[in-house]
Amino acid sequence: MLDATTFLPTFTQWRDAVAHGDLLMFAHPDGASSRDGAAQARPCLVVDLARIGGRRFVALAAGVPDHGGPARGYDVVVRDPRAGDGRPLRFCAARRLLVPLDHAGFETGPNGSPRLGALEGRELDRLNRVRARLHAEHDIAMDRRERRLAERREAAAPVTLEPMGAARGGAR
Repeated sequence: MLDATTFLPTFTQWRDAVAHGDLLMFAHPDGASSRDGAAQARPCLVVDLARIGGRRFVALAAGVPDHGGPARGYDVVVRDPRAGDGRPLRFCAARRLLVPLDHAGFETGPNGSPRLGALEGRELDRLNRVRARLHAEHDIAMDRRERRLAERREAAAPVTLEPMGAARGGAR
């Protein structure tokens, strides 16, 4: 179910209140485009938040019409008609786009803010399970990288420098 709260932040305030599970209007480049080739705004799900170099970012998954069937893999299906044009939407969290919150691609929705609402109930539980899986896979990958780096350091043979005369068999 989608929570369309009575408190609707203004265009600038939504950036302070954004959280995972929010639905935002964003011109995601992975979808339909207008005649001039620019990406059209569509509902996107906030999968995660990050702070990089002092700037806040959101990881967005674009919504596509759901044609039925259970959520698979990293999919989150939102069946609330307020989440788009009245049809259920499927958000594939495996295809995320990291976007700064001050990006020009955020567009106002019907309530005057890019924020359309927030997931709750089973849909939020599904998103949290997907997020846990993504975080676990990230941690596993980081651990593997650290282990490979440590193995390379151990495998590197130490180099010993000897005086030049000693390498030629002694002094002349």
